[in-house]
Amino acid sequence: MRGRNCQLLDNYCVVMATGRTDIVPLRRPPAVDVAIAAVLLVMGWVLAVGNARIGEELFDDFEPPEMWSILLTVAVVVAPLTFRRVFPLGSLVLVTAGIVLSAIYGVVEITATTVAAFVALVSAGIYGREGARDWARGLFAVGLGAIFVAAFITRSGFDSSTMSPRLAVSVAMAEVMVSACYVALGWYLGDVERKRRVVESELEHRNVELQAALDKVDSQAANEERLSIAREVHDIVGHTVSLLGVQAAAARRQIAHQPEAAEAILKAMEDQSRGAVDEIRSLITVLRAPASDSRSDMTVPTPSFDHLDDLVEQVRSAGTNVAYSRQGPRPTNSGLGLSIYRVVQEALSNAIRHGDGNVELVVDSDPSEMRIFVANDLAREIVDSSRGDHDGSGLAGMEERVGLHGGSFSAGRNREGRFAVEAVLPMEPVIDLTDSSTPQSDQGLVAR
Repeated sequence: MRGRNCQLLDNYCVVMATGRTDIVPLRRPPAVDVAIAAVLLVMGWVLAVGNARIGEELFDDFEPPEMWSILLTVAVVVAPLTFRRVFPLGSLVLVTAGIVLSAIYGVVEITATTVAAFVALVSAGIYGREGARDWARGLFAVGLGAIFVAAFITRSGFDSSTMSPRLAVSVAMAEVMVSACYVALGWYLGDVERKRRVVESELEHRNVELQAALDKVDSQAANEERLSIAREVHDIVGHTVSLLGVQAAAARRQIAHQPEAAEAILKAMEDQSRGAVDEIRSLITVLRAPASDSRSDMTVPTPSFDHLDDLVEQVRSAGTNVAYSRQGPRPTNSGLGLSIYRVVQEALSNAIRHGDGNVELVVDSDPSEMRIFVANDLAREIVDSSRGDHDGSGLAGMEERVGLHGGSFSAGRNREGRFAVEAVLPMEPVIDLTDSSTPQSDQGLVAR
């Protein structure tokens, strides 16, 4: 049963199948059921034997039942409680048979046997299979009602000298009503408890599914965070190393003939390396700090759209000629601004590593979208070796950043043979970037 979507709860198993839900008990009876059945069995034997002795003493014409019949009938009624959760319907059938036998043999005991019959009825409602459990409980109700009626007829014989017909009918109806209430209560409690356990099982099943979904979301979030960190580190380190390499070569060429220029280049390299270290340290601080105050300890401003001019100046100081233009409103969303900065930074780094020293950068925007265009001529050794695709994770990182904002990205050689990076990102609410103090403010253009 456990193979059919079985939800194990306590001492039973809820099997969810198409169109119905069954509660299937475990194979071994719990120790508590064995103990309860044993206590009721001893109690039933003691009370049944005592009732037989009392009847024999009080009534001269009373014939007490045989001892074996007392022990047997009480055992048939009470002992099946041991298996009430293992074989619930069989247990109820045996209890019904035991009650009928007790009536046939005249065994009088209404305490332990009544409790046992009620518990068996409720257990059949809880653990019995759909359809069969209603038949078993119906058989119990019919048998119990027949016993009450038969006992009354045997006791009174409808003798008008001892009881009027009207009183006899009233007593019979009262006993039938008591029997009906007894059965109805056990039937109702069994159904209620069954429904409660089914709901409990469904909630447990949904909790397991929900926890699995939450674990999956946490795993995806962790993966996204790792990718984000990898992109940040790649952009910081890759860009800085590219600039330092170019500047180191320039300083090496000029150190003998123009020591002042070489010193300026070395000073720029020092500043850039320190800036990169500060950025990485700030990133690590964010990772180590609690989520509630992760931003409070950051000592280095996060790069944004407003830092594009500084980025271009760094690249120019490394000896790369950058034709730079920026036009239109700026984004107000900090996440979008960081993504734009990193895309431009990586594109310029690729141009430094693989280009011939000339780069075109255009950042153009309107209230609906931001457009980025970076193009450079490829170095001769790359053109000759047909390696102009900028292999590595830089292009993938740029595409991922653009994709996070629902934008489009493309990179590769264009018709002129230049390597071009183009990105279009949707804009959020913006403000005008144009500075009225600039000579070209009427065209909304800032040139560098």
